[in-house]
Amino acid sequence: MTTATSRFFLGTQIQCAKCHDHPFEPWKQTDYYGMAGFFVRSFVTEVGKDGAKKFVVAERGSGEVTFSATKDPKKPGAKGDPVKPKFLNGAELSEPPLPADFKEPKINPGQTPPKPAFSRRARVVEWITAWDNPYFARAAANRVWAQFMGRGIVHPVDDFNAQNEPSQPELLKALTDGFVAHKFDLKWLVREIVLSEAYQVADTGPVADALPKYYERARVRPLSAEELTSALAVATGHDQDAVFKNCFENIVKFFGEPTDGQGAFQGSIAEHLFLNNSGDLRGLCQPRKGNFAEQLLTSTDGWEAKVDRMFLTVLSRKPTEKERERFVKHFAGAADPKVTAQRIEEALWVLVSCSEFRFNR
Repeated sequence: MTTATSRFFLGTQIQCAKCHDHPFEPWKQTDYYGMAGFFVRSFVTEVGKDGAKKFVVAERGSGEVTFSATKDPKKPGAKGDPVKPKFLNGAELSEPPLPADFKEPKINPGQTPPKPAFSRRARVVEWITAWDNPYFARAAANRVWAQFMGRGIVHPVDDFNAQNEPSQPELLKALTDGFVAHKFDLKWLVREIVLSEAYQVADTGPVADALPKYYERARVRPLSAEELTSALAVATGHDQDAVFKNCFENIVKFFGEPTDGQGAFQGSIAEHLFLNNSGDLRGLCQPRKGNFAEQLLTSTDGWEAKVDRMFLTVLSRKPTEKERERFVKHFAGAADPKVTAQRIEEALWVLVSCSEFRFNR
């Protein structure tokens, strides 16, 4: 929890200081264990009844991180001196002393644990999200920028340090200051980014780097699992909720977790096999009541018009002359309606499986 909180919300990696003072950064082991002190009282417990398992993260009212500065690495909870909770590069937490007769309340099986009289986790959240926190707004602005641009102004986005300076420090400062001034309004931040000239540049140009450091051109990126699922629903004319319910689990399985904001992408054989063999994907392309394939099947338009409509719907462009000729020839050779339906399914399957649909071009 200490490492994840520091990385995701502060943009800072302090895990090296768990075992030794950081060799290149100012973080000491006491800095790491000081932050760990905010989470040491956390625990996971099962609650609920009637056989339905439910787990909650709760917080005890007592408990300390102990640490000894010796040559041998110490783990939280090992013998050592208690370390007071300390905000990263800041002051120690001021908290009321526990009553002399304090005892942790007994928690019966299935019972929801009570809240502690004083919550260290609540205090660290207040500190993280304070307007004058030196890390949060900067880390958030950089991460959202990277989410849209593919590369952070500091990259990787979770590793601000003296050796990893911003590529455009003035830009990062402007985004950070604006984010704070607008009270951490993410809609404002997103609007500023997507309306910028940097975001709207074309993906053409002489720069071959997949993640251009100075944003000379737009990156070509794969759609996230959520984006791909939504795009499939639109392209095939199905209800989005139904597609997410029936297909999203497999799409996440083969296309990965939501984008991590670092532009990471690596295609796999499993992804390729899913596109070519998935019954989920094939089912979306089959003519069914009200969907796009059925509309094409029942339309009285000529095949050229149908092919144009198919390309516009799936790829947001008209086919080239060669593409139109090949697709029209494929459809026109079928006299049996069942064969026509199958060929429409195959044609849609081809388009939603191609790299042009998979990526944001």
